[in-house]
Amino acid sequence: EGDFTGEASLEPAEPSLTNQAESEGLEEAVDEEPAAPTEADFDAPVLNNRQQLISKLFDPDEITRERARMDLEAYWTNDATLIPELIQYSYDNPNNYEGILEILNLLPIQSDQLLNSNQSQLRPYLEWVGQKGLGIDAEERIQSLTDRIGN
Repeated sequence: EGDFTGEASLEPAEPSLTNQAESEGLEEAVDEEPAAPTEADFDAPVLNNRQQLISKLFDPDEITRERARMDLEAYWTNDATLIPELIQYSYDNPNNYEGILEILNLLPIQSDQLLNSNQSQLRPYLEWVGQKGLGIDAEERIQSLTDRIGN
């Protein structure tokens, strides 16, 4: 037995209630996900990887745009925040038709579930893009996406 004689006890020490309560509170805090911002700040000094790739979709250099689209296709397809951020960045850059066309290439590979969950944003966006006269390929993609999200 360990007492004040200097001998160590071989029995495990019971955690104090204070330590136990603190560790439980810590576990609860870790389980909570931070609230997602309603709108991405593309003017922030530091963008996350997805946001950097989205901004590169609107780059003047075609190779940069293609690489960004391929990375978004490979790593961010079906990410819940992708469609809202694509739409937001597109609205922020309304005259960058190359970037808008890149988005029209990305949207069709998203799941129907994700497209439908974003239909309140997609509907007006597709209508807006359709008014830009981006050509027959763009019109076909817009019609296909509109059909997929239904009425």
